[in-house]
Amino acid sequence: MLRDALACWQGPALTGTVRSRPLEAAAGGLEDLRLASVEALAEACGRLGEHGKAAAVLRTEAAAHPLRESLAAALMLALCRSGRQSDAINWYYRTRRLLAEELGVDPGTALTEGSERAAELLSRLAAGRWRGCRPGRQQDVSGA
Repeated sequence: MLRDALACWQGPALTGTVRSRPLEAAAGGLEDLRLASVEALAEACGRLGEHGKAAAVLRTEAAAHPLRESLAAALMLALCRSGRQSDAINWYYRTRRLLAEELGVDPGTALTEGSERAAELLSRLAAGRWRGCRPGRQQDVSGA
């Protein structure tokens, strides 16, 4: 259902209307809802073990919204879970650098927690406590 709803989205919200502060605020709110739907779709893909699809859904939006930490964090986890650990690490450092250069801030809670979860996943992979038929559908067998 999320995939179908997102497929109906046609460009920026309220395009073609008279520019005004209230309409720009409404358009921003609609864009936030759309991005939340993208994140929910990626999470649903991940729950189904389709981590590569989750990463694909997130990558375009994370590139278009490079300062949205929740997108970057979700993308990092999807990349790790799909066997693309170096891409995940690179995405973290890219986002961290952009936050510092453009806003003068350190990563917030979403990106920090996402990087911690990714680091935990990477350490489990390195310790051999994950197994499965293919990288996207691995299960933790350590009991941890």
